[in-house]
Amino acid sequence: KQAFGAHLKYLRKRKRLSQDKLAELVDVSEGRVVRAWERGDDFPNSGNLQRLCKELSVTIRELFDFDYP
Repeated sequence: KQAFGAHLKYLRKRKRLSQDKLAELVDVSEGRVVRAWERGDDFPNSGNLQRLCKELSVTIRELFDFDYP
């Protein structure tokens, strides 16, 4: 979870999105949800994973490729 969170944070910052803005785009209640994902305290469900890929302009493979880039 922590590797995923660190990578998610990198991808979010690459798109110049705040945690609150990403939360809005992915349609989760608040930025604290994204913060929990980035800390590795929680993990997005399959629907949220699909929306993350769309909003971050990555494939599911890139989302889970922790050596990427």
